[in-house]
Amino acid sequence: MIVKLPSLEFKLVKVQGGTFTMGEGKKAHKVELDTFYMAEFPVTQELYEAVMKTNPSKFKGKRRPVETVNWYKSVEFCQKINEILELPQGSDDKAKLDLKTKGFRLPTEAEWEYAAGGGARAEHTKQEYAGSNNLNIVGWYSKNANSETRPVGLKMPNKLGLYDMSGNVYEWCWDWSGKDSKYRVLRGGSWCNDATRSRIAFRNYDFPNFVWNDFGFRLVFSL
Repeated sequence: MIVKLPSLEFKLVKVQGGTFTMGEGKKAHKVELDTFYMAEFPVTQELYEAVMKTNPSKFKGKRRPVETVNWYKSVEFCQKINEILELPQGSDDKAKLDLKTKGFRLPTEAEWEYAAGGGARAEHTKQEYAGSNNLNIVGWYSKNANSETRPVGLKMPNKLGLYDMSGNVYEWCWDWSGKDSKYRVLRGGSWCNDATRSRIAFRNYDFPNFVWNDFGFRLVFSL
């Protein structure tokens, strides 16, 4: 699905709903998800600037993922793009996320892990990273990124056609990291991390107001 803004357009990939095993080891559990759409790439600086009229990133480049954005700014971006497109979805840190309302938002942690792993079709062929067991094929991390972000889409996508879900920048998710937690979840690893942190199952988290030059985000669209 192609989304058209006044100055540019971007692509969403359909993620067919299904049931999958989330997590690993003793924390593994079954999760059922409805169908949703996810952006082909993390939000680029070009897209962020078109919507927000500013670019906070350290590593400048239109096709590089936007970074140095906290969780609140990520949610604000979602709200702003919904306003531009006259979509009803709206959410902030004090609201409950409405998965049934049409519009853009951050992915839930379960949606992120499900999509990174390739969706329902990949349940029985799990891979370590999003699209491969070899991170060099699908992601930018500390051993190949040359200490900076890289333009999106240069590595191979996963089975759904989603790029850069392992490495390049961490991606904010909607969820708190646990009950009564003060941290929001980040997934995917980044340009300055080792391969372990780019694994699909790896969980990171931080304060929602914290920024760093490897924190970005990706859009999800509720049907």
